[in-house]
Amino acid sequence: RAQFCGRRRRRRNSRWFLTQAAAQSEKVRSCAMRGVSMLAVVLGASAPQLCRAHGKLTKPTPRDGIAVGRAGLDQNNPVSFEPGCSQENTCDAFVCREAAPNPSVPATAVTAGQSLGLGWMFTALHVGDCSVYVSYDVDKPRSQQRYVKIANLPDCKSYASASIKIPAGLPAGRAILRWDWAALHVWPKVEFYVQCVDLDVRASSATTPGDLDSFSITSPPVYPSSGNDGVGYRNAFGGTTQDMTGPSCFDESINDCYLTAPGTERNTDDRRGGGGSAPSPP
Repeated sequence: RAQFCGRRRRRRNSRWFLTQAAAQSEKVRSCAMRGVSMLAVVLGASAPQLCRAHGKLTKPTPRDGIAVGRAGLDQNNPVSFEPGCSQENTCDAFVCREAAPNPSVPATAVTAGQSLGLGWMFTALHVGDCSVYVSYDVDKPRSQQRYVKIANLPDCKSYASASIKIPAGLPAGRAILRWDWAALHVWPKVEFYVQCVDLDVRASSATTPGDLDSFSITSPPVYPSSGNDGVGYRNAFGGTTQDMTGPSCFDESINDCYLTAPGTERNTDDRRGGGGSAPSPP
């Protein structure tokens, strides 16, 4: 009888331990599932932010008025996020994100022949290159504005600011500074980012805006649509030459403009309207 009672106690103890182990296992599974669910919620909430996190110009203050802190999520997106801009290199938003100056943002005063500090904020460090242009067609629609290029900013993810020289030969007057970033992380596709800044150019040059050998950004498009269009873009991860893509500058002697001078592999002067000639020396 003692042996029989002992066996019953052992069986009861075994069943108790098995029950406790199962309950504990269920708790672990439940906690794990709650953890996965919470992680999914967190990632789901943050995913739109990550998708929109790219970059924009912040200095001088662009037309959107965002100059400090984290880049605004609206213009932090590629130009293709703008309504009606499915083909980035031909749409109005690729010229400037805004069609007109922002009355709440004062024009930035610059002097021809002197320096201007630029700053940008990238929340995703995509490979690619930036460029800077100037237009005096402040009262024209974006599709009719004509620009001259004044600076190259190669591999602009590697630094967040730069000082460029305003060409001494530019005329005085109201103007638009246009900054663009061609992001090449999805080569042969390209993502474009653009901001514009309103300028008050002070200069002693006798040159007038009509004297400039300017060109349209989009009509015809001065940039290729992809790495397979014309001279295309460099594959930053290898397999192609690493030359920068774009038209030549107003003054090739400053601001790394030699990188897209006539004769370089990815110079796009032949895409410009008016015969595609290079700018005359200032």
